[in-house]
Amino acid sequence: MSGDSKHPKDRGTETYRDKLIEHLSLEIDTHTKMIFDWRARASFYWLLGPFVLMGSVLIATRSIPAIRKLDSIAWIAITVGIVCFMGIGFLGARMEEQLWNQCNQWRSCILRLSEQPDSGVTDGDVVFRHRVVATYILAHAVVLILFLCIIFLIFHLIATNPSSDTAR
Repeated sequence: MSGDSKHPKDRGTETYRDKLIEHLSLEIDTHTKMIFDWRARASFYWLLGPFVLMGSVLIATRSIPAIRKLDSIAWIAITVGIVCFMGIGFLGARMEEQLWNQCNQWRSCILRLSEQPDSGVTDGDVVFRHRVVATYILAHAVVLILFLCIIFLIFHLIATNPSSDTAR
């Protein structure tokens, strides 16, 4: 005998439990990396994108609007843009929150398996039921509205406030 007093069935359960814990740990690590990657991409095109767009439009029109007075249409475009920008932050937080909640569910499962080796695992413990498709579509629609507001605002300001400072 090998000196191992555990029944073969118990060793198989332990191996299964250890592999499940390792797999869930890798899932948590993957989701954490995905969140940070998503933040970097979102920061680039949500935070930098409007300024690149604005600069491109200004270069293409060869005109810098001289803002003397903002009319009600400009204020509406600014307000819609601000609401869209804040909405982007809210939607991003919602998507990220769902991923963190799933990771916490997996951590809870790992803890339970570590403390109570005989506890069972259900689909609810390990299956990731995501609901992010509609949120992503909504977030990108909001980004599109924000970009359109910026373009509209720039063209509106150029049209209503003619500038003598045009590129030559």
